[in-house]
Amino acid sequence: MVLSQRVTAINGQVTARGRPAAASILFFAEDRQAWYPQSRFFARIMSGTDGRFRAEGLPPGEYLAIALNSVPGDRDGDQWQDPEYLETLVARSRRITLSEAGRVSLMLDKNQ
Repeated sequence: MVLSQRVTAINGQVTARGRPAAASILFFAEDRQAWYPQSRFFARIMSGTDGRFRAEGLPPGEYLAIALNSVPGDRDGDQWQDPEYLETLVARSRRITLSEAGRVSLMLDKNQ
């Protein structure tokens, strides 16, 4: 176990057709070996109605990020963590790198 007070953070905004938009935002490791249920290399957050979001605490590494209208299990589970589902998102996702205690600013266009 690694403990650190140097927490990563991703700040950003989601837009749709050039305007701020609420969305479900997924972050998942680029390394498919990290795609398992409840992985610490996964995060799902919601942006505000102004499109702004903040995600903290992901381990350093290479990630994919995507903003969507909805994801499987939005209301009741973690079906979005299914590797087959994640694979369908890879081509449309943005790649980001998080260093230890790194801060990233990110603009995402909402995918349907």
